[in-house]
Amino acid sequence: MDNLIKKLEEEAGLTEEQAVKAVVTIKNFMDKEGLKIDWGKFFNQKVDQYSDKAKELFNQLIDKTDNLMDKAREGIKDLGSKSGHFFG
Repeated sequence: MDNLIKKLEEEAGLTEEQAVKAVVTIKNFMDKEGLKIDWGKFFNQKVDQYSDKAKELFNQLIDKTDNLMDKAREGIKDLGSKSGHFFG
């Protein structure tokens, strides 16, 4: 699995995060399509480690997005109260 991640980084120009997400996406797709693959053998027992890492990265992305949305909402509220002050 490490070799595949490294190959995606070097040959496809992906970051480690992108490479991990790509591999997890392919695995999930193949599982959903019912393709029988011995993932433990294929990835040398590291699927869960990278799947967990991808989930963690995704959760971090969600947290950052939530923080940005909160800041945007506060900015809009401030703008609304200031415009009411000028025009009210």
